Amino acid sequence: MKKNSKKTVVIVAECWNGASDAGRFAARNLFDDSTRIILLHSYKRPATGIMMIRNITPRLRQIAEEELLSLKKELVQEMKLPEKNIEHLVQEGDLKSIIRTVCEKYSDLSIVLGPGTGNMPLSGPCKKIISTVMESRSVPIFMVSEFITIVEESRITVIAEEEGAINEAYLDFLKDFSGKNGSGIKVIANDNSNIVNIDMKTARHFAVKDQSAGEPRTATEQVLLNRMVRANTA
Repeated sequence: MKKNSKKTVVIVAECWNGASDAGRFAARNLFDDSTRIILLHSYKRPATGIMMIRNITPRLRQIAEEELLSLKKELVQEMKLPEKNIEHLVQEGDLKSIIRTVCEKYSDLSIVLGPGTGNMPLSGPCKKIISTVMESRSVPIFMVSEFITIVEESRITVIAEEEGAINEAYLDFLKDFSGKNGSGIKVIANDNSNIVNIDMKTARHFAVKDQSAGEPRTATEQVLLNRMVRANTA
């Protein structure tokens, strides 16, 4: 498959209570005029229970499409993104397979996920979704909630205003993906002097621009930008 080389940001809207956070982060930090935004929502017919007797697939698709239309409206009206830069992808099937297909299609791709405040990601349906997305570490992944997690092939970086705000249970969750007993995890906060090392694949997705349109960056996003160092690795 020939890959599309245009810079593409996929916003995974499965965790609906955090989809707005993901979209706003992408608008403030990753978007420029040449960026394609894809709003992604999968759905799957239940395999067991009374729901499998009825054909509810059309309704599931309708709900997903309505949620993406609402998110698109928010990004256009409140974040001032051009409507022409935003696409929808509503697809039935397994999220892991869908993301794998998307990663194969686009060469300059990043994924943004908003797990939602209080669901980060220790319980509930979003835990499985986050685990699925994090398996696609060949592309930069941004997880956005009360803090920011950047997942790359070589490292995982967590950015917060204060280091103590990051609970140990969440760091333990990330260790499962970092390997080496979590040695690949770095925490960045106002109360430490660590810097954010990112590879060039990730750096290409940042768009540091004037904040006159949309809304200003959050305090955590400002910590990220102030400490960011682009590594000389592709």
